[in-house]
Amino acid sequence: MNSIDRRDPAQVLARLRAALATPADTDAATAATLVEDIREAEQRFTRISEPSTEIHLGRVDHEGSTTIVAAHSRNTLLQKLVSCCDRRWPHDSETPPDLNERPEQRLGEFQQRLPALTIAIWTVRDSHDEALPDDRLETGRYCVLGTAHLCAATANQLDRWCSENSDGGPFVIARSIYGWFIPTREVASGLHEHIPEDLLAALRFGRERGFDHILFDCDAGTIADLPVYDW
Repeated sequence: MNSIDRRDPAQVLARLRAALATPADTDAATAATLVEDIREAEQRFTRISEPSTEIHLGRVDHEGSTTIVAAHSRNTLLQKLVSCCDRRWPHDSETPPDLNERPEQRLGEFQQRLPALTIAIWTVRDSHDEALPDDRLETGRYCVLGTAHLCAATANQLDRWCSENSDGGPFVIARSIYGWFIPTREVASGLHEHIPEDLLAALRFGRERGFDHILFDCDAGTIADLPVYDW
């Protein structure tokens, strides 16, 4: 086979199917040529590798508020981060920003103006080498409850479990600007003592009604089945 592209394997398979369907019509020379073409096709596809996909991520943290930005290139990500900071902390009219500055310089200026501001950038690469096993994908039903069903102490505990410096809590928690996303599944009996009673009650409520997760959101409503806290 002098050349092969992604369409050629279909032709090779068609010839192979014909040879298997009518073996009497396939002489030794034709069979040998077909075997050689199949071998070359195998080698070619062994050398083909899917290009890796890069996703550039940025995180803007300021006084408990977190914003995640994603882009397919680093330059686009930097521009998005600058736009995000411009919207949240605009310059005053007397000191307009220098639009000719590089995005990295402008982000540095925001961090100088806001000591509590942190900006992190990282890249995720997917080489398509292996599929994500199904058992690693969290799926299921979820309900939304107001964060008022948790007391202030529990809210603080959830924030501590979500913090970068934490060793982790009894389960994996996803934090949002408005609350937390928590699985309702049972935890080991020895961990119950580390979970506040109001959180246990909410998780039990969700689990008994067939929900796999609860999204606690500060803008969501409350229900009569659970206590409500004013904080």
